[in-house]
Amino acid sequence: MSEAQIVQAIVCLPNLLAYSLENNLKPTAQLFLDKGFTQADIASMAAKTPQLFSYSAERLMYRMGVLQAKGKLAVLTSAMTGTDAQFAARFEHSGCAEAPPPLPLVLPQPPQLPPQPPLTPLPGAANVAEALAEPPPKRPRRRGPVLQPPPNAVEHLRTVGLSEEQLRKLKESWLQKSDERSVTHILNWLSSVGLSLLEVQKLVSKYPKIFNYGLEKLQPTVQWLVDIGMSEAQIVQAIVCLPNLLAYSLENNLKPTAQLFLDKGFTQADIASMAAKTPQLFSYSAERLMYRMGVLQAKGKLAVLTSAMTGTDAQFAARFEHSGCAEAPPPLPLVLPQPPQLPPQPPLTPLPGAANVAEALAEPPPKRPRRRGPVLQPPPNAVEHLRTVGLSEEQLRKLKESWLQKSDERSVTHILNWLSSVGLSLLEVQKLVSKYPKIFNYGLEKLQPTVQWLVDIGMSEAQIV
Repeated sequence: MSEAQIVQAIVCLPNLLAYSLENNLKPTAQLFLDKGFTQADIASMAAKTPQLFSYSAERLMYRMGVLQAKGKLAVLTSAMTGTDAQFAARFEHSGCAEAPPPLPLVLPQPPQLPPQPPLTPLPGAANVAEALAEPPPKRPRRRGPVLQPPPNAVEHLRTVGLSEEQLRKLKESWLQKSDERSVTHILNWLSSVGLSLLEVQKLVSKYPKIFNYGLEKLQPTVQWLVDIGMSEAQIVQAIVCLPNLLAYSLENNLKPTAQLFLDKGFTQADIASMAAKTPQLFSYSAERLMYRMGVLQAKGKLAVLTSAMTGTDAQFAARFEHSGCAEAPPPLPLVLPQPPQLPPQPPLTPLPGAANVAEALAEPPPKRPRRRGPVLQPPPNAVEHLRTVGLSEEQLRKLKESWLQKSDERSVTHILNWLSSVGLSLLEVQKLVSKYPKIFNYGLEKLQPTVQWLVDIGMSEAQIV
């Protein structure tokens, strides 16, 4: 990518700078290479539509597979937008006889399990199957004292045992976005699934966002947990441990993750036990799970998967990859190889007062590199510096109340100077800071390698901007 391409990409999608090189940018570029795109194609796509690097590997692989089978890879950019139903209507059912390739890692329908002995319901409680069978408006039987819905949801939450401080926070945030009737239904439903009053209180305090989901979202997830063989007690244990498990996508997260475990030899009973004791396993990416399970399987240590998933890559490597074993660990899937040595490119003609990307990257942060447009003289503090960029008083106020309190003023000035040196004009710097103020939380040691990688894959300055 050229300097102009890099600037183009950053202005279009500022949080591109925060994407992980090893877990996002390089694997996505490798997917494009595998489908026949050249490095020049990838540089052009990254400049014009950097949002392509924000999609999951599963979504990209599936849609590119369908488009490649129909000879329509040229429309990849427009095909990545829209829902799955819109994509299917446009490309899968467009009069072509052949069936589209299946979505990778989709969990098949679970086999018919032998009948389980019925759970003995506690007095006044209903088991999970009864809770799922009853329509939302009806008040099913539930564990513990029956929750009689008071005139409004706040009173209902008070009967659960929430403190006045917790109620105040809920009223200021989530309850304003939720219908009071739906709040009451969700509380009743949680109780009917098997949660005690204390467990409902803990869940609501820990994850109030649950009131943003309707029962049509929550019930299928619990039904799937039943289908893989989890008992009522295990389901309650998993929900209390990780409440946002209820919000995970069945098709894009839970089922593919369970399929990975099945492929490595785990039984459905193992998966049910892991989901109850360590539901966080379903929050990791497919790449992280596949790589670490591959290393553990090669060393016969799959039994310690739960503890092995925590920790950084360096800690995992020190513990398992370099522990005196002769064989090499399996390679991380979809890692982009080192780019081939490209023929020397003609140097960019720098604009007056501007430095190209290579110069910007080579200069240490404290030095003020040359930059495009008027030179930004750092005033006594970062707020004044941001004012010279052209931010309004309202924008400055918001920044002072949030991101600038977490950032050193000197680092704010360095990042503004660096953005200007990369090739962004004053107007572009102003738009980027307004759109993505979180950039001040990253040091230049994080931002510079990303821009350097965009240059390495052939993006021009305009494309990066």
